[in-house]
Amino acid sequence: PSIGHTKLAGRFFFNETATTEIYTLSLRDALPILIPGVASFSAVAARLGVSLTTMEEPLHILPASQQAQWEGLTLPGTKVLMKSGRNLKDLVEKLAETGQLEQAVLVANCGLDQEMVCTDLRALPEGAGYYTTILVKE
Repeated sequence: PSIGHTKLAGRFFFNETATTEIYTLSLRDALPILIPGVASFSAVAARLGVSLTTMEEPLHILPASQQAQWEGLTLPGTKVLMKSGRNLKDLVEKLAETGQLEQAVLVANCGLDQEMVCTDLRALPEGAGYYTTILVKE
């Protein structure tokens, strides 16, 4: 007779002959892995462990380096503000004015040694530059 053991909630199981052990990881256990060619805003979402949008929610990718594009902050749905570093203080003011500061998260230099994550934009990190992305979820 074969010996079998299954642990449904765990991370391993033995096959019926108990000779092969297979390890699996749930998505909660997996660490984000950055892959070249993945768009930076997708990498930011992976780093934060959040989805960018749902089927019913629009997604807006906005160049925050141009103040003229800030009108996009009034759009419904998720906003990704790319290249935010140069105008960061003005942008934070605009987010506060539009009532979106509490929903905003900043990631600078995502995937690099100098990576910074800021979940409270009232306390901006020093050194957030060109590769700064702000994610605003409704």
